[in-house]
Amino acid sequence: MNKNTFTQETRIKIYEKYWHKCANSEAKGCKINEGLSIHHLIHNTKPNQKKYGDLLQSELNGLLLCQQCHNNQSTFKWIQTLAKSVEAIFTNKINEHSKK
Repeated sequence: MNKNTFTQETRIKIYEKYWHKCANSEAKGCKINEGLSIHHLIHNTKPNQKKYGDLLQSELNGLLLCQQCHNNQSTFKWIQTLAKSVEAIFTNKINEHSKK
């Protein structure tokens, strides 16, 4: 079982950031605030944990989604675009850190 995940403090910040509502609440079929969970924009896999370290569990990488939208997140282009932006930010941070 993977124990690397968002801290309770980070979870609270993510819920507050999205006003305790699904970030995709305009989508057809969205349950708005039923079964909310936090989606890792950059997936929480062992290779990504190695590559991004603590950044993977940061507030920037969390997206609050209802269960319906979480189950279908790969079909929403804006979520994929946001994930690419977060990945670029993480890569820049890693590159800046490695130059020091």
